[in-house]
Amino acid sequence: METAVTCVSCGAPVSIAAARETLSECPYCKATLRFAPETAGTKAAPAPPLAGDPRLAFNKALQTRLAAGDSPTSALRAAAKEYTSDEAEAEAIARATLAIAYDFDKENQTHVMHDVTALQRIAAAFIKARTELASAADTEMNLPFLCATDSGPKNLQRRLVSSDIAELSARQPAMFDPPARQREPEPEQNAETTKKKKWWPFG
Repeated sequence: METAVTCVSCGAPVSIAAARETLSECPYCKATLRFAPETAGTKAAPAPPLAGDPRLAFNKALQTRLAAGDSPTSALRAAAKEYTSDEAEAEAIARATLAIAYDFDKENQTHVMHDVTALQRIAAAFIKARTELASAADTEMNLPFLCATDSGPKNLQRRLVSSDIAELSARQPAMFDPPARQREPEPEQNAETTKKKKWWPFG
């Protein structure tokens, strides 16, 4: 079985052999591929990412928030603020990432909205697509093996135009997170019923 490494930018699996022989960038997010020096008997691995990379701050914040039990909406909002200091841009990234994950889950009966790696890849792909649309009429998000089900791997492929970016960024977050369950009030009991239950063996 061929060994693969994971792109440090988008999380996509990349064949080591292909990367060594023909690739200088990730075929999915176009980030430059970096490998640590090989040692005897050890496969090549991605070199540590550069310090100060906002994508790394985004990924770390998202992972920490979801692990702490935050909703996907809260976690993505906090993570997006680590990526950019512009609050409007951060909100747009969070909303669009949630919207794309929600649509994917609805179509494929999956749960990528609660998958840290999947959300990281979707956010990176959205940011890349938004940048490309500044100089192109349309672009395509292509995330192979975003998740796996009993029927096999699921890929995200979605063509976007400028109006899609606006629509995704305007989605209301309330539709993504289920409402918190309220605790049902306990039935009232009078003193007589309480006293009876203490000693009466038949109900």
